[in-house]
Formats: sequence, C-alpha cells, structure tokens
Amino acid sequence: MPRKEVTGVFTLHNVQYVVLGDAYEPSDDSYMLANYIEKALPKRLGGRGCRLAIDVGCGSGILTIELCSVCREVIALDLSPDAVASTIANLKKSDAPCLYAVVQGDGLSPLIYVKADLVVFNPPYLPVRDEGWAGIAWSGGEGGVEVFLEVASCVPRILRRGGVFVFVLSSLGDVDKAVRRLTRMGFVVRVVDRKKFFFEELLLLEAVYDAKGGAGRA
Repeated sequence: MPRKEVTGVFTLHNVQYVVLGDAYEPSDDSYMLANYIEKALPKRLGGRGCRLAIDVGCGSGILTIELCSVCREVIALDLSPDAVASTIANLKKSDAPCLYAVVQGDGLSPLIYVKADLVVFNPPYLPVRDEGWAGIAWSGGEGGVEVFLEVASCVPRILRRGGVFVFVLSSLGDVDKAVRRLTRMGFVVRVVDRKKFFFEELLLLEAVYDAKGGAGRA
C-alpha cells in the first residue's frame, strides 16, 4: 500500500497529529464535539461510565482519540480510506488507553451485534452534493441533513436505552426536520452548544434514546 501524503496537521492536548490525503481536517465542528467529550460527557454519563463508543465518520481521528480517554472501547468508522489511515496513525501516536477498532465502511452498516453507550457523528451538513473523497466530507445532500438522517436511522439499532447520540448540524440545513425525525425514533433532543459565524450557526445537539418515543426538543 503506498504511503499516504500528509496534507495537514492538528494539535490536541499539546500533541501534534497528521491528516493524510483527503481526510477531513479538524475544524470548528470537530473541536465543539471534542470539547463536549472532554468536559460534558463525563457529567452526562455519571457513575455508569462508557463501555463502548462509536465514532461515525472519524475523519482524522480527533474524536476517536478524545473518546479513548473516557470510554473503555471505541469503534471508529469512515468510508474514506484516507480517513481510516489518518485515524490509525493518530491513535498509534496518541498511545490510546482504550481498546479500539478502525473500520472502513459506509455509516453504521458494518456494525451488527453491537450495543453502544454513545454514538458521536460529525456529519457532512452543507446542503450540496459534491463528489470525490473530499466532497463527501462536507456534502450533506438535500436540506443538508440527508446523509445525517441515513446514519441516524440506524442509531437505535446499536444504541442502548438511555444511550447518547451527539452530533453537529448547521443552520444552513434543515435542523428542525432532523430533530422531528429523531423524536419520532424515540430520542429526546436538546441543543447543548452553539457557535455563530457571519454566514451560519453551528449547533451541537445531544439526543438521549429512551426507546419509547421522544418528548421533543429541549
């Protein structure tokens, strides 16, 4: 297998990591999720802790590394071979203290007999349809939530009751549609963080699975 070209770098907890090929380079959305995992997730989990977390669309591996600090086992998935290579390289450099697996696959489809405590997803959320490995990293499809909803529809199958699904969406997309769909699937959804730009607002949402039908948007 040819050696992947380093196309970017990022720093997490004073350690520098690499981005290989067309893998998604960490941006504001990535750091919003990383901050949630580090600071808010331990409080949300309380004393029960996190046995298994799933990082969907792992990109560079920044969130996989962060998850390894709070969860005993982590599975990272991405369709892009460059993202898989980046995540593996960065996990090795991080000397991750958890058991982990990195899988190349589409969404959650590779997972069958799995029950997770946490699913983290930094989806492509722009309302466009671009091609190529770089393009799929930001192309959210119709309404900016088409790709997100395809993955979200599989989350109840692999998430324990009371488990948490955390993700980022953009105000440029149809956030209300995504929340309504999650509510019908049995999630209670709330916005836990926001970051405004002159052209959009990024929303970090937390959806708790109660398996009986959600109570709406907090």
